[in-house]
Amino acid sequence: MALYMLFWLLGIFEIFDIITWIKRPLIYDISCLIFGVLIYIVSFYNLKFPEIFKIPFPSKDKNELKKKNTLDEKEIHKIESLVKAYFEIEKGYRRPELSLSILANEINTTTNKLSWVLNNIYKKAFYELVNEYRVADFSQRIHENKHKEFTLISIAFEVGFNSKSTFYKAFKEITEMTPTAYIKEVERSKNI
Repeated sequence: MALYMLFWLLGIFEIFDIITWIKRPLIYDISCLIFGVLIYIVSFYNLKFPEIFKIPFPSKDKNELKKKNTLDEKEIHKIESLVKAYFEIEKGYRRPELSLSILANEINTTTNKLSWVLNNIYKKAFYELVNEYRVADFSQRIHENKHKEFTLISIAFEVGFNSKSTFYKAFKEITEMTPTAYIKEVERSKNI
């Protein structure tokens, strides 16, 4: 590296006509050759001994990260009870346009705090939780024989689903059967 820097410096001197006895093409050729050899040597050692070239980043302690991301117990219980009340008492999951930000506004908290509670306490993503409540409401309506008065899709829209495909996908993920198979199962259990 020092040799390369020497020839680079000589090239600078030659450009500004400080040293005239060295020809420019010779300095250029030697500099390129040294630079190529240096690249080869660094590449070789990088492949042979990769731990030499690893840059140690300052890592924070995992406990320190958890402390930063956690909420205090009082706030966790407050958000948890507000979410439960919003879904079970107010039936807020029936709103088709419901999103994380809308729910956060309804219960007067931030989306980050709400998301943290859902992910760490409920162990679910927002739409997983919402769809579980919607599917449970749909199942309750099936047990009340609403499917004999209304179509499955109209019941799905009443409980908050936006589309037929979203409803079928969520229902199958949660119950592991199609809505039609679920209805047959419910009717068979009533006849026993």
